[in-house]
Amino acid sequence: MTWPTGAVDTTKVDATTDDPELGVVDIKSAFDKLNQIIAHVSSYAQGLLDDADAAAMRSTLGINATITLTTSVVTPSATVSGLTTGRVIYTSTGGLLKSSANFTFDDSSTMGAGAVSVFGTSTPTTGINSPSGTDLGLIAAGAVLATLSTSSLAITPAVVMANSLVWGSGIANFGTITKRKTADESVSSSTTLQDDDHLTFPIAANEEWRATYELSFGATISAGGIKLAFTTPSGATQELMAILGTNNSGDIANGFAGRNNTSGSLVLNIVPSAGTDAIVHASVWVLNGATPGNVTLQFAQASSSATATTSRKGGSMEATRIA
Repeated sequence: MTWPTGAVDTTKVDATTDDPELGVVDIKSAFDKLNQIIAHVSSYAQGLLDDADAAAMRSTLGINATITLTTSVVTPSATVSGLTTGRVIYTSTGGLLKSSANFTFDDSSTMGAGAVSVFGTSTPTTGINSPSGTDLGLIAAGAVLATLSTSSLAITPAVVMANSLVWGSGIANFGTITKRKTADESVSSSTTLQDDDHLTFPIAANEEWRATYELSFGATISAGGIKLAFTTPSGATQELMAILGTNNSGDIANGFAGRNNTSGSLVLNIVPSAGTDAIVHASVWVLNGATPGNVTLQFAQASSSATATTSRKGGSMEATRIA
């Protein structure tokens, strides 16, 4: 049976002068529509209509203080009165939707204030963090790796590149190691090569590197002279060269140069005829084999002398991996 439509006609029962005989039709129509309503309303709806108050009706409908949706809801828009314009929504305890003044979005940028983490907790062990509200920090394993502020980018540890950086010209630079001698280093009364305390760099299997060295020696270079060599890992192919000049005019005019392609063999072995100071420019190319290791500068006296041969503080090395 369908829900009744149309109003009950009361023209024959709306005045005291109406003939009761004529009003029977209207009364019958009213009773018929009432019966239609009674027949149409389900027992569930009847129970809802019987509820004494709103709390009882919510109980009948299965609505508690929290509405739980067991199926999807599709709506073109929804308004949650407890949220604030411009804030990013997140889920709190028990699935409660919340927002914070520390995390806002204006359709063009995301801003954090206070301790905000994009990944992790408010003070994360790993993630992106804004501890001061102005700086942006990158954190891993509880340590701050980098901090970006309005004036600078600070990177705390060394940057290790697993792959090459390609410049605009398309030349691959896999990384550069720059070192300097932080103190004088001397050898006296010895012609045995020793490793330089500072100027060495690691090379992995099958890597290719090129390095240059700028060195200063003294104080009386004509006493003990200089031996110079480089060691490389076993199985490496190398090209090793060095040029020496002293503050003796004759030596500057003639110069001293050496070359070899064997690890540990002498590149220079010279006692200048005169002069107190010397400069050395060296160039190293190494194509390593299967054995990782180090490329290390070595030096000694060419002629044993109690007058020390000193590799001075400030000498430097710049090594670049090229393949």
